[in-house]
Amino acid sequence: MGKSRDSLSGKQQMIYILEGTFVFSVIGFLFYRSIFGIACLCLLLPFYVRQRKQELIKSKKKNLRLQFREVILSVSGALQAGHSIENAFREAYKDICLIYGKDCEMSFSLYQILKGIDNNLPIEKLLTAFAEETQVDDISDFAEVFKIIKRNGGDITKVIQSNVSIMCEKMDLMEEITTILSAKQLEEKIMNKIPFLIILYIQSTSKGFFDSLYHNLEGVIIMSACLIIYGMALMMSRKIVDIRI
Repeated sequence: MGKSRDSLSGKQQMIYILEGTFVFSVIGFLFYRSIFGIACLCLLLPFYVRQRKQELIKSKKKNLRLQFREVILSVSGALQAGHSIENAFREAYKDICLIYGKDCEMSFSLYQILKGIDNNLPIEKLLTAFAEETQVDDISDFAEVFKIIKRNGGDITKVIQSNVSIMCEKMDLMEEITTILSAKQLEEKIMNKIPFLIILYIQSTSKGFFDSLYHNLEGVIIMSACLIIYGMALMMSRKIVDIRI
């Protein structure tokens, strides 16, 4: 149905590369005060870009999940009003365009589905293709249930209403968890920056304090060990506050 949502545009990739280069340059200067140290850290750029890509994909999936809830709410309302399933998706497309605009990802995806319907493609296949492209659990579950109902027969309106109810409950729970964790996530972000602030503070108030740790093997080993411990703590803190339903 289009370009993979898991791929980065050239502009996004360049932004992440420059961002990563800046981050590793700062870390390299603070921990090693060496061009060679900065160059070695920049070897981690692919991992940084991959992490930022995963964060972007996660954000996109969250937005798609929210937008898809509006889609099936609209489809459910249209079915109750007597529309066919195909026309119900046309009404949903209009509603999504009004709520989120024609440039949002869901509007584009619904437009592609409607084009497929106009070309006499089965709607269940179009939804399955959409689910495979987005890799969003709620969309995949809905597409699978919809395919079974179309194949075996059943009350589509009741099935969609049931999906709406389940999705709303799930998203309400996610919002509650997000609200509870928001303070902890802020604390995590602050704590992740504390080591660098401490180094900057000591360097600015006690010049030469860290000189014995730079440009010698023992210092490189100590600073590298500290950096590895910091990296492990960073990954652990992110896993702790990353709760999925």
